[in-house]
Amino acid sequence: MTAKKRINALCNWQTQYHAARFETTDDRLVIQIRKLVETFAQKQPKRVIAVAGPSGCGRLTFACHAWRLSRKRSLPVVIEADDLRVTQLERRIRCLTSEDLVIVRNLERSSPELVCFLGALSPDPTGPYILCTYSAPLPCPCPLNNFNHFEIQALRKRSADIWYLASTLAAKKSPLGFSPCARQSLTEYCWPGEYPELANCVCYCLWQARYEGRSIVEAEDVASFIDAEQPPNYWIYADLASSNFATLVEDKGLRGFMQEIEAFFIAAAMGKNQGNLSQAASALKLPVSTLSDRMRLLGSSLG
Repeated sequence: MTAKKRINALCNWQTQYHAARFETTDDRLVIQIRKLVETFAQKQPKRVIAVAGPSGCGRLTFACHAWRLSRKRSLPVVIEADDLRVTQLERRIRCLTSEDLVIVRNLERSSPELVCFLGALSPDPTGPYILCTYSAPLPCPCPLNNFNHFEIQALRKRSADIWYLASTLAAKKSPLGFSPCARQSLTEYCWPGEYPELANCVCYCLWQARYEGRSIVEAEDVASFIDAEQPPNYWIYADLASSNFATLVEDKGLRGFMQEIEAFFIAAAMGKNQGNLSQAASALKLPVSTLSDRMRLLGSSLG
């Protein structure tokens, strides 16, 4: 990885970290967040922290939210467990201090040697905090009783959180409301895909209601998403619905509508890559010359 790519990756991670907020109304999770904040504030030797929960439940956001609440100044060092060697982790730990946090993501994908190393790691008062996240059984038995355990319940077991998360996202995206029947449909579904699936459904319902000229999301909108065999990703449509894109087809026709969507994707890619044309073209899977031509034709639509 080049120096420029490392800087871009760091900038993206800083944005994600400062925006990370684990939102919940579940009393058990609120207590766990407070307990984790207190753990980060302790001065005694630190045990390895383990955060377990189903995929998509927000384990990394949970950890980052507690780290920020503990008023630590350093950014967490996030490492993917895939192909991570014990020697690599040891070198990284030696470079950090007691005011740092190392997060090893997806520990279930790591080697048995790494899991055993973390399970047998002796507490070190001068070393960094070490936190692991996993969503499946670990690859080998290890002394897990050495871990300081936290667990995030599946969304289906936090019915109060379902509507809270859905309404919070909807308020950020659009002024449209949800009917009582739509709210009931959301809270009664089990959401096997956790928060990403819930967010996808909310975005779809907002777009559907806006496109049909309604001010309220109905239960039929939720049902049409849940019953679909392969629901498409409607995150972008919620952003379009938050602007006045519902009338765009009537105002500019289908061609104008497609141009606005194209401009949305190009602007998002350029913003994510700090205006670097070649990186944005690579993200969009387009030749640089084609992207340059499209940007010149779209002009002011790119904002």
